Amino acid sequence: MFAFGIFLVIYSFIFLFGVEQSVIGFIGVMLAGIIFLGTALYIIIKNYINCKSCKKWVQDAVALNAISEGIKKAYFGFSDIGLRKLKVSFKYDKKKYVKYSGTKQGNGYDRVFFRYADAEIKILYSPKFDEVMILNDK
Repeated sequence: MFAFGIFLVIYSFIFLFGVEQSVIGFIGVMLAGIIFLGTALYIIIKNYINCKSCKKWVQDAVALNAISEGIKKAYFGFSDIGLRKLKVSFKYDKKKYVKYSGTKQGNGYDRVFFRYADAEIKILYSPKFDEVMILNDK
């Protein structure tokens, strides 16, 4: 995506300096390139922040077995196929915990949770940060 954005930005100069000069073509292709570059940078930065957070959480994490339950949306639409919110129940230090997927920014519904729903899963629980991470089953 990043490389395609750079290609579009460079290609836009053909419209400006080419045989058929077109300012509208230059602006259009330049904007498309900037949108691709911006989206790629957003994904890269968000992934970096998530990895940094996970490295913090893993420092004191404890491996546990948990029971997950997939929660469907109350008002189900065509675009909601496969969306699940995950409810994870587990015991740690003789206490029962129930955690839900999601943050203050997001509602916790995602298609990635479909494969972990309604099963016994392995998790890492960080008591210091009160975070749950799902371990890949492969």
